[in-house]
Amino acid sequence: MKSISQDLMFACVSLAMLALLSPVAAQAQPLSLDDWADARLDSALVEYDENGGLSRLSSDAGGVLDTLIGWSPDPARSAPFVRAFVIEQHAAALAELGADEESQVPTDELAAWLFDGARPGETARKNRRADSGGWGIAQALASLRWPQEDEAAGVYRVLHELRTERGDRLHGFPELVAALAVVFDRGNPRPLIEQRVPEPVDAVGMFDHLAGRSRSMLNDPARMPGELLIHVVDAPVSTRDLAWGLQRCANDGQVGLQYHRVTYDSNSLIAGRGSLKLDAARGEFGLPTVLSAGGVCRHQAFFAGSLGKSIGVPTVYVRANGPDMGHAWVGYLRQGPRGAYWDMSEGRWDDYEKLRGEIQCPQTAHILSDQQVGMSAGLYRVSLAERLASAAVAGAAERVHQYERRRRSSPFPPKPEGVDTEPEREAAAEDGENAQPARPTRGRSSRPPRSTTLESPREADTETRFALLRKSVGLSPWSRRGWSMLVSWADDLSQDERRDWFDALHGFVGKSFPDVMVTTAKPMIASMEDPAGRDAAWVWLAQRVRGVPQLSLEIAVIRAEGLAEAGEMDAAWKSFSDAARSYAADGPFVLEALRGAERLLKDAPNEHAASAYLIDLYADVFRRTRTPSASLALAYRRASTHVKVGTRYARLLENAGRSNEADRVRMNLKLEP
Repeated sequence: MKSISQDLMFACVSLAMLALLSPVAAQAQPLSLDDWADARLDSALVEYDENGGLSRLSSDAGGVLDTLIGWSPDPARSAPFVRAFVIEQHAAALAELGADEESQVPTDELAAWLFDGARPGETARKNRRADSGGWGIAQALASLRWPQEDEAAGVYRVLHELRTERGDRLHGFPELVAALAVVFDRGNPRPLIEQRVPEPVDAVGMFDHLAGRSRSMLNDPARMPGELLIHVVDAPVSTRDLAWGLQRCANDGQVGLQYHRVTYDSNSLIAGRGSLKLDAARGEFGLPTVLSAGGVCRHQAFFAGSLGKSIGVPTVYVRANGPDMGHAWVGYLRQGPRGAYWDMSEGRWDDYEKLRGEIQCPQTAHILSDQQVGMSAGLYRVSLAERLASAAVAGAAERVHQYERRRRSSPFPPKPEGVDTEPEREAAAEDGENAQPARPTRGRSSRPPRSTTLESPREADTETRFALLRKSVGLSPWSRRGWSMLVSWADDLSQDERRDWFDALHGFVGKSFPDVMVTTAKPMIASMEDPAGRDAAWVWLAQRVRGVPQLSLEIAVIRAEGLAEAGEMDAAWKSFSDAARSYAADGPFVLEALRGAERLLKDAPNEHAASAYLIDLYADVFRRTRTPSASLALAYRRASTHVKVGTRYARLLENAGRSNEADRVRMNLKLEP
């Protein structure tokens, strides 16, 4: 039951807001659009506190969002816009969970806590604590959560568990709490090794380890972005292992060196995986067991990565298929003279330096490239406020997209009565046409000016959607969210608009992270309808990734397939064959070029000539591949690029009636046990 003082406070606030919104008050002193929005949000929260109704709160906050999207000169600079985004996101998700009898999430209780700190009057109160109630956590979670990817029931269930078990201790670690919620939403993270980890740490135990020992951590979990913390909290080990790792490696930032502390079990390469000493080790499996018994590359990566997480260092388990076999190594965040960066080099032997490393995202379970993770280091230079504004503007773009799909011509409400109509003269370039990556700020940032309104509302159309997305990307280019949305909407862009985005992509991240540029640009180019424009775009992209073998070959193969579809068979053959020869020694992806060449010649009118062309190509590529060591176990040698190319080469010779040559190739492969 609410206290009398609370009732009086809400009554006073309600009267004050009515005065703000009344025509008399409006005539005396016109409101800015932001003041109007703050008053509406305050009123919605009072209504919810008095009468409940998360659906109505979501609708009210959504109405404020729509008004600001339509009329604000620059929503990203509007504090009430971001506030409305946070309220609407949580209210909508909790309302949906409340309607699900199986969710077992106390939605109203969580909402009351999350919005504690966003209550009427508190937004204007000076020197208000940023972590008041659960509002700081609500903001951190809204910045980090992907509504289309994260399991809402799991996210809020973890949040409720943490709040129940640890209460006010959470307030100093909002981004840590958010990271735990989105990583543990589908249960405990699973180790990427075959051994079973007994009693893996849960979300509460992980919070206790990091927050309870924050002064012992190499990176303070209270000051790290959530996008990096997801690579800390996903430790698939026990609480005992975490404590052991902290004791062993406290203040040691050379996480990669721990990779080499595990003795490599070379015998398993000869005798096969069944001979691992680790599997025969006595006692319960854990990090000390790996250290004492040894293992192969995946265990070295698991060990080093887990130790890094135990001292608050973001780490990732990286793998790739190389010329001979698959390999795993460790990546970890380091602090250098120019700031934070990901070091993906430890255990990445020569043959794998050219290969794209694959990492499973602990939040979405999607497979990411090492560079997609690597660019997240830039988020250390972006404040939570800027990352939250970026997420809010991306959410606005998604909101416009929904209106487009419903074919609502005028979704934005009319201009609110009593709001100042003088256009803002010093607003930033509308919708971020000249937006640049956010820079670090020192000290307390100044409050943005209270916005007025545009002369006429924006249209809920494709132009507005992509202008908002451009603003979101400009605020936080190192976040994957904006680029992912761009890819999903690529079909809605004209050819000229795509070229503009390609230039933006190259300028923001492509120079430092070419793989991110290729991953983002590929589907955008592939969906271009004009064959000539599409081919020109592939050439443009290929020029920007010269010197990166896997990316260059990948683009060459895709381009060759496009040329074949356009009927330019000679150019397609040249693209396939040149790519296969140029990158034969760089990894298994050369097989894609060879397969493409085979598909091209499958229906050739002169079967004999086509067979001769193909045999010559395979012979040349086979000579250029690297021969695996004879000491490797047979299973590993059979998986090598050399053996796969040689086996297919021998079959082609056999089919052409050149059996003696085929036998010599097979003999050189040394595949007999």
